Amino acid sequence: ARPHAPGRSGTIRPETSRFSLRPTVASAVGERWTLGRSLRYVRGGFETSFASLEPFHAGAQDIVLAEIHGEAASQVDGLGFDLGVQYVAPRWGWGAVGGSGVSLDGSGDSSYYPREPFTDPQAQAAFDRRFASSAAQMNFELPPTAAVGLWWGVTDSLQIEGDVVWSGWSAVDRTRIELAA
Repeated sequence: ARPHAPGRSGTIRPETSRFSLRPTVASAVGERWTLGRSLRYVRGGFETSFASLEPFHAGAQDIVLAEIHGEAASQVDGLGFDLGVQYVAPRWGWGAVGGSGVSLDGSGDSSYYPREPFTDPQAQAAFDRRFASSAAQMNFELPPTAAVGLWWGVTDSLQIEGDVVWSGWSAVDRTRIELAA
C-alpha cells in the first residue's frame, strides 16, 4: 500500500459526517453529587480529495504535465468514553465532563481523474496504468474534549447557565489514508 498519491500536492477537501451513540450510567454519590460514565460509539463517513501535478510520457520525447485529482471515501467507526461529575445546591450547581479522543477507522474506495481530459492517447494510457481505482483504508481522529458548566437560579422560574468547552484539535496528530497499490 502506498500512503498517498504519488507527487501529492495537498488536500483539497476533507469532509466527515458522524453519528454518536452514548449509553450513560449515572450514580448519586452523596446528597448533592452525581458521577456519570458513558461509552461513546461513533460511526460515520470520511471523505477526502487531493490533487497532484504528474508527468506523463506522450510520444518518445514529449512529457505532458497533468493535474490529477484523487478521491477517497470510507465508512469509519470507533469507541471512546466520557466521565462527568455534577454538584447541585438549592440555588446553583456546576458540572464537568471529560471525553476521550476517538480513533475512527474504516475501509472504502479511491478513484482518480485528470482535471482536463488527455488529448494524447499515450498519456491517457499512462494515466490508466498508474491511477486505477483501488481500495482505501482510512483513519481519522476526533480530539479529546472537556466541558465545565455553572448554573445559578436567579428566581424559581429563571436559571442562568454558562459553559466553557475545550476540544483538543492540536492533540490530533494524524489522519491516515492508505491506498492499495
